[in-house]
Amino acid sequence: MAPHVLVAPACARFSPEAASESGWIYDIVTGVATRCPDFRFTCLVAESAPELPMQIRVAALGSWRADALGGLALPWRISAAARPALRAGEFDLVHHGLPFAAGRSFSIVGTQAVRRGIPLVLGPVQTPLEWTGADEHGGKLDGQRASRLRTGALALAQRLYPLVAPGLSSLSLQTMRRASRIVAISPAARRLLIEAGVDPGRVEVVPPPVRMAQIGVAAWPRPAPALRLLTAGYLIERKGVVGMAKIVSTMAARGVPVVLDIAGDGPAAAMVKTAADQFGGGNAVHVHGWLGRQQLSDLYSSAHVYVSMSKAESWGHAVADALAAGLVAVSADNVGARAMVELGAPLRLVPVDGWGQLGQVLLELAKTDVARLRLEGSAGVGWAAETLGLPVIADRWSKVYREALAATGQRSRVRSLP
Repeated sequence: MAPHVLVAPACARFSPEAASESGWIYDIVTGVATRCPDFRFTCLVAESAPELPMQIRVAALGSWRADALGGLALPWRISAAARPALRAGEFDLVHHGLPFAAGRSFSIVGTQAVRRGIPLVLGPVQTPLEWTGADEHGGKLDGQRASRLRTGALALAQRLYPLVAPGLSSLSLQTMRRASRIVAISPAARRLLIEAGVDPGRVEVVPPPVRMAQIGVAAWPRPAPALRLLTAGYLIERKGVVGMAKIVSTMAARGVPVVLDIAGDGPAAAMVKTAADQFGGGNAVHVHGWLGRQQLSDLYSSAHVYVSMSKAESWGHAVADALAAGLVAVSADNVGARAMVELGAPLRLVPVDGWGQLGQVLLELAKTDVARLRLEGSAGVGWAAETLGLPVIADRWSKVYREALAATGQRSRVRSLP
């Protein structure tokens, strides 16, 4: 009989269009299902894509939020949805996907599974963000207006959360210690788990897969009169997009042939446009708003260099996608960027808030021969394909699943590794 995996919780949106971490889980599960058709999956999600591989079924729980109220309620909602099938013995393995933070991995379903002798896999676990801005607090990014009742409940939950946080952190630690296998996205995340008391032999580093469709196909050469820079994501204070607009505008005003394309939207969008005009290079900075996958892919194909000046990232999947697309990548020296470098990524690092250093790097790149830029971009393509390609990551996750099953005495149900 094919091993049946319960992914609970999976993600808010189980879809190829899902962003950030939700996209990781979608790609991991569908990737394993495609590569290893002997696995079956049931995923507890908020919403899902209409068409999925036949081995995957979803159970939609309705919307959930990443605020204090949603975080407190989610483990109980997941437990209520999974309890009947869990008691009936339908599942061979439970995978606790979200939330990713080590201190927020409390899982009632995971605890119930372990008590029944069902192996538990947890992850991918991230490192916490070193810094967040005021425009990220309180769920402001989702753009949804809460009802008066929910606003009151959220305020109460925010006041209660500091009181229950130590207990939830302790329960999360128990969940992690009970897991048969835990997947960390980086060596830094693995070190945090080990420091928390998790057996090092049960912690595997598997980075998130890249999501760029044209991995392995560098689009160089790109004849252009100017060095084309790209950044993408939520336009919030942490991402440093206003500082990037100032640097590029100043360079353009001084006659340096450089253009910055910005894909995304958010609270800082208006400030980006103001900064570009203020520093005399308004025509050198273009804010495109949110784009579909094909439009975003086209924008990557028209760029030479990807720039991320985020103050804090656990991983930075947009940088990984840029490397996969064959772009030269420049990033602030945050935890996520250092993790990629530790795994061999050919990144150019500048200090966080190192605007002078960024200007020097961009000036150097603007003077660099296209052939040299192409060579650097090709190195990124090779690294991304070998380290972050979806087939590679799917095979590593299937190995984690099989090892967890084998570790609990179910070897007779596990086929040989792919």
